[in-house]
Amino acid sequence: METQKSSAKINYINSRREARIIALSGLYEYFQGNNNLENNLSVLFAEKPYTVETKKFAELVATGTLNSISEIDPIIKENLSMNWDFNRLGLVEKIVLRIAMYEILHCKEIPLKSTLTEALYISDTFGSKNSAKLVHGVLGGFIKQEKIDKEKLSDDNIELNIESEDNIFAKDDNEVIDPEAVENQEESLEWILNQQN
Repeated sequence: METQKSSAKINYINSRREARIIALSGLYEYFQGNNNLENNLSVLFAEKPYTVETKKFAELVATGTLNSISEIDPIIKENLSMNWDFNRLGLVEKIVLRIAMYEILHCKEIPLKSTLTEALYISDTFGSKNSAKLVHGVLGGFIKQEKIDKEKLSDDNIELNIESEDNIFAKDDNEVIDPEAVENQEESLEWILNQQN
């Protein structure tokens, strides 16, 4: 007797935001003592039907960030305000900053505004009450200090289009974002842009 093949269609998840969240989770487990990053990522990949592209980007960001920590952490420390002590930062905040800094330094093809928007969103979603403020301050300070090319922050690189009053989509990943979170992000990005003048 012939077995009937399932006609159910799998909706694969293709999203750089999801990839960054996977990288965050995998690195979080790593720094909590599960020191096999490859295994951590494999476990996370098995949870949902991610596309090959999403998995590859998560692996790139996670492994790249981990391999660049000796370069990245001193930069983060230099850009912390006097009110923050690096050793007392929450692990989520450290990892979000590390991932964003890795993207800024080593992933030149990724629009800077996209990296900043995602870092603010993810820190606000998964971090503590003041996480987004901390991330904004450190990344903004670094961009101002290094005089990162202002064109990389331009609206041509990533557009935020309001589709309705209830949600907003980032063209980069087509992800639904909380409107209040976007308002805070846009204010942060405007602040960073203004520091370039």
